[in-house]
Amino acid sequence: MKQIKDIWFWGLIVLYVGFGLAFIGHASFVKDGTRYFSLFDDAMISMRFARNFASGHGLVWNAGAAPVEGYTNFLWTLYMALWHLLPISIAKICLAIQLSGLVFLTSSLFLIRKIALDLTGKRSMALGACLLTAMYQPINFWGLRGMETSVVGFIILLAIWYVFKAVENGVFNPRLYILLGIG
Repeated sequence: MKQIKDIWFWGLIVLYVGFGLAFIGHASFVKDGTRYFSLFDDAMISMRFARNFASGHGLVWNAGAAPVEGYTNFLWTLYMALWHLLPISIAKICLAIQLSGLVFLTSSLFLIRKIALDLTGKRSMALGACLLTAMYQPINFWGLRGMETSVVGFIILLAIWYVFKAVENGVFNPRLYILLGIG
């Protein structure tokens, strides 16, 4: 019976990744024979700051202009800047952010499964929790359109799992506080 429920979980993961890839593909467009990917408007603003920062111009909207804080999440903007250091074309840089969002969202399903199993001990409950989370449209939309919600959700779930493990083992876990600080 355990293997059957694991098959359902892995089936859900495969379907979820397929959904995420289809969602990302649907949000792309072709211009002059090149496929471009884009993010939600707020994420695109952060992406411009990130590009200028990675290019050595500082956290500015326009190169050479006075710094202005136009991004909503400093750490997410720095994360985006790291991607700009890689040899990724301007047409595909947003795809990298979207795919990383899909990785964080999918990883969150694994954490939800662990947490639900720790709480209930029932694989059916864990599968239900994962299914409901995977079907939650707002987290999918924002996470796959380049907002930091995918990583923030992952950090919160990881912190919850660290708390459960610390209580279970009766051991202080400093990683929990570092993680919460980053979050």
